[in-house]
Amino acid sequence: MAFHNDAIFPTDISYGSRGGAGFSTQITTLDSGQEIRSQRWSQARHRYDASYGVRTLTDLKTVLEFYHARGGSANGFRWLDHMDYSTDSTRRGTPAWNDQNLGTLAGSARTIQMRTSYTSGGVTSYRTIEKPIASSVKVGWGGAEKTLSTHYTFDEDTGVITLTSAGHTDLSGGSVYFGCQFHVPARFGEGADDL
Repeated sequence: MAFHNDAIFPTDISYGSRGGAGFSTQITTLDSGQEIRSQRWSQARHRYDASYGVRTLTDLKTVLEFYHARGGSANGFRWLDHMDYSTDSTRRGTPAWNDQNLGTLAGSARTIQMRTSYTSGGVTSYRTIEKPIASSVKVGWGGAEKTLSTHYTFDEDTGVITLTSAGHTDLSGGSVYFGCQFHVPARFGEGADDL
């Protein structure tokens, strides 16, 4: 399977869709009535139903052309989840360079993965960001935003930040911070090809 990194599902249609994050949890009920729960996935998978966003014949034609261009379920694409697409506190706003603390780099390492955090009741979970919106990425450390190319680069296909030699020297063991808007990596569901 390939990923069409430049292909973004039409955002006016995804805006009207239904869906979001979901986990796979196996729940076993014992004879005593107690439950044993086993979380199978460490991160949520997202599922959307775009049919709710199709309102006109033109919308349907747009989705049909997008579907054919992806080869059905064969190739992935970017999807904008209109309720959760930014690292800022609202999940839908303009990101800042210090939205998320990515931690420190180990030893001579120069790369670190983009991620966002979700905190509730003292529990924090992390979501890997693999498809950042390139124009929105901001990175910083030492109390200041840093300069792309001079201090760091990033891969918009993987969400990996790489510090340049100058950036690695400047970091000197501190935490790396970042913020961005992002897409969800998606594909058409397996059943779509059957229809």
